[in-house]
Amino acid sequence: AKMEIFGEVGVDFVAGPTEIVVLADERARPELVALDMLSQVEHGSHARAILITTSEKLLSETATELKGKIRELFQDEPRGSEAEKSCYLVKVEELEEGVELVNLLAPEHLEIITEDFTGLVSKIKNAGAIFLGSESPVCLGDYVMGTNHILPTQGNARFASPLGVYDFIKCTNIVFSNYKSNRKLERLVEIISEAEGLPIHYQSLKRRGGSASE
Repeated sequence: AKMEIFGEVGVDFVAGPTEIVVLADERARPELVALDMLSQVEHGSHARAILITTSEKLLSETATELKGKIRELFQDEPRGSEAEKSCYLVKVEELEEGVELVNLLAPEHLEIITEDFTGLVSKIKNAGAIFLGSESPVCLGDYVMGTNHILPTQGNARFASPLGVYDFIKCTNIVFSNYKSNRKLERLVEIISEAEGLPIHYQSLKRRGGSASE
């Protein structure tokens, strides 16, 4: 719908498909990690869920949980095989390495399930929405927590923010100059207009009247 009206009225941005990254240490519960991942990939085949962890045990047990939950919850539906293909498990040596990977991925949703999640969150530069601790699943933000859930996806969190009031504020630039200012800027305008091959831009400033006393 947004694509249909884009250019006719203002739209925030076209978001999707959904994605989640879980950054976790050995304290995370594999069952909950698997459920949080699957809660996002159930949106469809283009969704993406990634676990990034320092724990080989968590990685292995989450893989087992994913397989079991897919069989249990999708019950041989085509979405089950799609969900399995949408889940990725990544082992890192240190959580700082995981943070670097998160900032590179710039996910729509990020869950941090670690002992020191408050220390790690200050290092996250690129994420649409961040959920802290094992009791803060993405579904809270999806449905009831009040944070806006129109979020940048596909790495756009590198430069975009969640939808907010500021997206509905329309501004206009206003310019006022005078003779003295124009004379100081004239050479710069000349150089740029020459470089662009647009000499009348410069002439429109050069031909302006006035005196140095103005």
